[in-house]
Amino acid sequence: MFDAQKITQEYERIKASKYSGLLPLQKVLKLEQEKEKYIEKFLVKIKKIDKEFNIISDEKFTLDEMIKEAIQKFGDLTFTDKSCEGDNITIDMAFNLCIISLKFRENKFKYKITVFWDL
Repeated sequence: MFDAQKITQEYERIKASKYSGLLPLQKVLKLEQEKEKYIEKFLVKIKKIDKEFNIISDEKFTLDEMIKEAIQKFGDLTFTDKSCEGDNITIDMAFNLCIISLKFRENKFKYKITVFWDL
């Protein structure tokens, strides 16, 4: 869940350590908000990934649709890796400002999305 106060505190802590590569705070807050919207629109609705890397959900969206939306929110797609080892299916995607990892194993879907706060 998006918590602007917590994000701002963490940002200020990092900034106080003299780290100079940080994006502006407002950009970081916007990216974190977009991350939450993306999770709600796509990631929480995924039920499964099949062996051909098709997304199975109640909403019937595709991986291509997910990528197009992520490009709009997080910049160009710079890396994609898909692997299928038995029943363990993984899709990793790196964008300019985030990484999205999708995993389906043991009949459970998990995701992780990490937003970059620096350049």
